[in-house]
Amino acid sequence: MGGAVVTNQAQTYKRLAFLQNAVGAVPGPMDCFLVLRGIKTLPVRMDRHAANAAAVADFLAGHPKVGQGLYPYHPSHPRSSSLSGKCATARGMVFFVAQGSAAAAVRVAEGTRLFALDESLGGVESLIEVPSAMTHGPTWSRPWPGFEGPRPSVEGRAQA
Repeated sequence: MGGAVVTNQAQTYKRLAFLQNAVGAVPGPMDCFLVLRGIKTLPVRMDRHAANAAAVADFLAGHPKVGQGLYPYHPSHPRSSSLSGKCATARGMVFFVAQGSAAAAVRVAEGTRLFALDESLGGVESLIEVPSAMTHGPTWSRPWPGFEGPRPSVEGRAQA
């Protein structure tokens, strides 16, 4: 992504100009082209991502081996009604806690075929992470539904 810093303070401008020159904090032409191209399709990609997340959340809400599903846009979430009017559309991040121990969360993540075990969320592919087994944190799992369509996303979860 990109951004801008705007100032009317001479000292701040001098410091930023120095840092820009010293560390090369300027994207190259290809980087700018890729950001511009990506921005043009961002709404369509986010719509697909949100639809897939909703399908995965629906699947998880009715699954007997899921202790708790955490998707604020799902009707089963205690605060779903508070999002009304605040967000134009749902987003795609889904969390869930598998029944059992941290080892159960790892088995779920390792048992998927569509969701690759990875921490780099935000791409177009479906990924899943288990922070407690990968780096730190709680024992929940976090699937990132990609753009394959809702049916493959749910089928990927069912395989696990």
